[in-house]
Amino acid sequence: MIDDLRFMKKRKIYILISVSIVFILISLILNPKSTNAQEISVGIDPSILQIEATSPSLVKSPISIDNQSDQNITYSIFLVPFKASNLANGQPEFDRTLLDTYKDIFGKIKISDENGTLTQISLAPKQKKDLTLSIRLPQGEPPKDYYFSVVFISEAIGEENKESFVGARAGIGTNVLLSIGPKSPTKGYIEEFNGKKFLTRGPTEFSLKVKNESTHFVNTSGNLLIKNVFGQTVGNINFVPANILSGSSRFIGSENNPDPSIPKIIWDEKFLFGIYKAELTLALSDEGPIYKDSITFFALPVELIGGLLIVILVTIGMIKRARSRTSY
Repeated sequence: MIDDLRFMKKRKIYILISVSIVFILISLILNPKSTNAQEISVGIDPSILQIEATSPSLVKSPISIDNQSDQNITYSIFLVPFKASNLANGQPEFDRTLLDTYKDIFGKIKISDENGTLTQISLAPKQKKDLTLSIRLPQGEPPKDYYFSVVFISEAIGEENKESFVGARAGIGTNVLLSIGPKSPTKGYIEEFNGKKFLTRGPTEFSLKVKNESTHFVNTSGNLLIKNVFGQTVGNINFVPANILSGSSRFIGSENNPDPSIPKIIWDEKFLFGIYKAELTLALSDEGPIYKDSITFFALPVELIGGLLIVILVTIGMIKRARSRTSY
């Protein structure tokens, strides 16, 4: 009976951590600076770390965590592996199957402050603390990418909240993209680039999905030029820089996209008439390669033209009626 109770307790703790991690990983994308649970608030900087290293080396990166609440909070620190979501929207997805694969590299990673290595950290109200993420790579460490989060999950606040899985806890973390070199050549391709061929009005939306075939993550950049039938540039849409994990695909969004969780490229122009060409330029990294593609589409403001025709017909009818009356 006692063993069963212990098992249930461990299972409950594991479920709590798993639920909290999923919640935190999503929040890192949607709201990377802070996470709230009831009156608990915590901030972290940076929200993402991109680390490129070769062995042998000792890599150190700063992380600061800020207790923005009015109460003392103790955070437990976890290293959590993730992969790219199957939705290809840039959100990380916690993957338990990676735990064994990451066991060796996690043994080379430490979170510390001026007093030494930490597995927990306690912060007073409004206190900010500077930490260091250290990665020691020995001689002969093979080239490979590792993607994980340094997650801080608070202890339950108050006796009455200990049974609550998420509501009494707060958490936040830093996503880490670790690439151990030397790197192999960067390669990939445009997996999808499309938009509507016929429009009656704007704004105009395009879908761009890019595949990274490299053995390392890439950081893309690019833009979309819109040209009219005379070859004049009438629109220039810049893309949001996007990290694409090794072997994964990701949809790319523009800077003016109102919902980053659904990446898409938007041309804000509302009045459209004629033939347009959308010319895409995309770089997988600062060193390339660079890919180009294009889409031609036609716009006819049917509603506006229909409205004008109605006005013209009504006007002609009124003129004819007026003339028929004067003829009498």
